[in-house]
Amino acid sequence: MTRPYEVVGSAELARHGRHRFRADEVEWPDEARASYAVLEQPEAAVIVPVSELGTTYLVRQWRHAWEADAWELPAGTIEDGEEPEATAHRELIEEAGLDAAEWESLGTARATALSTMRFHLFLARGLRAADRRPELYERDMVVRELPFDEALDLAADGTIQHAASIAALYRAARRLEPGGVRRERPPGATAQGGNSPPDGGVRRERPPGATAQGGNSPPDGGVRRERPPGATAQGG
Repeated sequence: MTRPYEVVGSAELARHGRHRFRADEVEWPDEARASYAVLEQPEAAVIVPVSELGTTYLVRQWRHAWEADAWELPAGTIEDGEEPEATAHRELIEEAGLDAAEWESLGTARATALSTMRFHLFLARGLRAADRRPELYERDMVVRELPFDEALDLAADGTIQHAASIAALYRAARRLEPGGVRRERPPGATAQGGNSPPDGGVRRERPPGATAQGGNSPPDGGVRRERPPGATAQGG
């Protein structure tokens, strides 16, 4: 579908860093005119990290514009000239203290229709520990490891409000067997190293609902983990 009207004028209303707010005037074929508000924003990468044990990782931080804290997937803004997958690598390390050997694109998603923002969604597997490097505004961030299916439940029941996180979790679910167990590597997935689960660096407590699935112990190291709202304990 092509644009059904002509843009006949545009005016910048405000700018803050890489965010720009403008008003566009449009004219329809019958000469009727209207004005559209447009918020120009940088694009972002959102990551669904899934371990060999079928767990994933959420982060919680205070969202200033929402005046509330929020559970989300690791995510971050794409820098100028940066490829989306490179952003995903960087943000997974910065926020969760993890790197991954295999990356698969889950496509893109949009934010509100007012915004130009586009989210690039990724499934990350073959997890391994990395040195966590949170940014200044992430100093309150809490990381949580929990079963993938439980994270999906939190997306379904409204606990997770971040729309791109919800979309990414449901798209990842299409690539995974029930319980978050990996299927054979899908077309487009790339192997970039080993696929052992993370071991070291950041302390992972057993999340609510997680059960022991074998002798693999979680990584150990110094980040506080809290139970997401609505999560229930189902095992040890």
